[in-house]
Formats: sequence, C-alpha cells, structure tokens
Amino acid sequence: MKHLFKYVEDPTFSGKAVVALANDPNVMKKAGKWVTTADLSLEYGFKDIEGNTPLNIRSLRCILQVTGSSLAPYIPGWIRLPWWLIAMATHHF
Repeated sequence: MKHLFKYVEDPTFSGKAVVALANDPNVMKKAGKWVTTADLSLEYGFKDIEGNTPLNIRSLRCILQVTGSSLAPYIPGWIRLPWWLIAMATHHF
C-alpha cells in the first residue's frame, strides 16, 4: 500500500485548483460536472509545490502505473478514460 502514496497530491494542490476555479469567469460551464484536480491543472497550468502534476485517475498510463504494469511507459499520457467507464468500473451492481 505504501507505493500508492507516491502518487497522491498535497493539500496545496487542491487549494490551487479552488483558486483557479474562483478566478475563472466561465466557471459556470463546469457547474454540475465532475472534474479532477489533475484535469484542472492541465487546463489552468498549475503544479504542486515541487513542480509536479499528480497522476490523473482518468489516465490509462496512471492506472497501469498504479497496478504495476510494465506497459505503462509505452502508453501516451494523453489517453484518458471516459467518465462513464470509470463510473461503471467503480460501482457495484
């Protein structure tokens, strides 16, 4: 379980996401949508204290890294899973 902690974000990263949203004049376009801090950091261009962007739960590369797959380095970082697929995979029917 310890290996998962290297992928977490610090609290200031979440704070930067809130500030970015508060300064966005078009923030209402995001109303009612599920957004991640990693997606917001890509859109608004902010990083954490150390200059990193935490892994995005929608990124296929991220999912493969966390599961320990050797394929992760070969997957482009821009490949993202759609929200409906994540919702289906995380809900128990």
